Amino acid sequence: MLICLDYMSYRLGHTVESDCLFGTSQGEITTYCAGKHFVLNENAHKGSINVLRISDKINDNINVITGGEDGFIKIWDTSIRLLQAVDTRTIGQVLKDMKNQRCYGVQSIEMYCCDKQQPRRMLVGLRCGEILEAVITDQEGKKQK
Repeated sequence: MLICLDYMSYRLGHTVESDCLFGTSQGEITTYCAGKHFVLNENAHKGSINVLRISDKINDNINVITGGEDGFIKIWDTSIRLLQAVDTRTIGQVLKDMKNQRCYGVQSIEMYCCDKQQPRRMLVGLRCGEILEAVITDQEGKKQK
């Protein structure tokens, strides 16, 4: 079952094309193209993908960001190759005290940037009602500009 979706637009010659990406209840990232449904990554998450965002706010490239029932936030490139995975169960003392694994399910993700001098940030809403804020860094751990 399809749970979430977002659109990715890009230039192809003199036109702008759009692809729609979906997150499924089986943890797959899929797309629908030319009248056919394609699975791009069948093991993206262990369990349902609850939120899928396409963003250019992490770096100069477009990234696909997914949040799953498994408690992971994953950042992918446009070829759906995993760039980074964050386990929400390892963040903060309040979260470490939770015993029910379903509490860690990622329900929403929003990206924002206060201004060009401030690092990019991500707000993550969890099933338990907690809201996490993360500062986005590059591969070496430096804050993105």
